[in-house]
Amino acid sequence: MPSGHSLNSVVIAGIVAYLVILRLTTARARILTGVAAAVFAATMGLSRVYLGHHWLTDVLGAWALGAAWLALVITAHRLYLTTRVHPPAPVSGPARP
Repeated sequence: MPSGHSLNSVVIAGIVAYLVILRLTTARARILTGVAAAVFAATMGLSRVYLGHHWLTDVLGAWALGAAWLALVITAHRLYLTTRVHPPAPVSGPARP
């Protein structure tokens, strides 16, 4: 059974980092934000193994599921931004006499 703490830490930290990265201007700040989110998620998952609440395979599965869900959410947000900023051109029908 995947670790819920590990899964949620990947998703929540990833979404928060993604939203913060959208607002940052320097590459260094973006990298540090991503690293901080990754370290938080890794620490959370490894603490579950250390405390004996989950096997390492449970945490690895949760990280994989969390990464997949995070990718889905970020992709959906990017598609939303693309369609909102650039709405499709209206389809013109045949000319009326």
